[in-house]
Amino acid sequence: MVRHGARGSSGRRRSPRGDSTRPDAGVVTYVLKRFAARCFLELSASLHFEVVVVPPPKPAGRGLKESLSPLEEVAKVGYGPLIRTYDVNREPILLDTPRKEWPDVIIVVDFGQKIKEPILSTPTFGCINIHPSLLPAYRGAAPIQRALMDGKEETGVTVFRLVDAMDAGPILAQRRYPISPDATAGQLCEALAREGSHLLLEVLEGLSKGSIREEPQDESEATYAPRSQRMRPSYDGVNPQSAFTTW
Repeated sequence: MVRHGARGSSGRRRSPRGDSTRPDAGVVTYVLKRFAARCFLELSASLHFEVVVVPPPKPAGRGLKESLSPLEEVAKVGYGPLIRTYDVNREPILLDTPRKEWPDVIIVVDFGQKIKEPILSTPTFGCINIHPSLLPAYRGAAPIQRALMDGKEETGVTVFRLVDAMDAGPILAQRRYPISPDATAGQLCEALAREGSHLLLEVLEGLSKGSIREEPQDESEATYAPRSQRMRPSYDGVNPQSAFTTW
């Protein structure tokens, strides 16, 4: 893991951009797909990323050529070290890093792998996720598409701390967002990535000031948004009900 930013006399690292109101900006980011890529681009204007961790490319298309995730396509150009891993919980470059050298926070967006201990609790502020729904509604892999399929008029973004259970950790902040009648999944993805990234920056500043209060999720209100194996996302369709196209 590459380190960036010196430690001050208090023992905490200084932000590489000189912003003392946020936790250590030497952030490790776990990311995948389009939502994650958009969040990364928004956040990279304000944060320095020490390491970016992505799953390996997967064969795609008729020729079964390796296809990079949208995040890897943007992160590989001048954003610091990039790690590919089949299992982040066994990644030596992370696990062998001394505890005192870990960043204050790990940002996790649409990574697709379950993150376990000791990674979950080693950073000062834990692992923080941007999720494109108003949790506990639409936990899971396809919250944007499911909200459109269900004809919802409103959705939002949630910034929360990861725990062992999927999308069940305490909420740090939420922001509502209206769904227009002609919205597509692609448009909503872009909007929620932008809103979620700005909200995360506010959370990081609040964490450094001690002004963020965790709120537990109401398990009785939990709903789920699994990605169906019989469907694929169609981001550019006009009709919201076509957010998924059956093969």
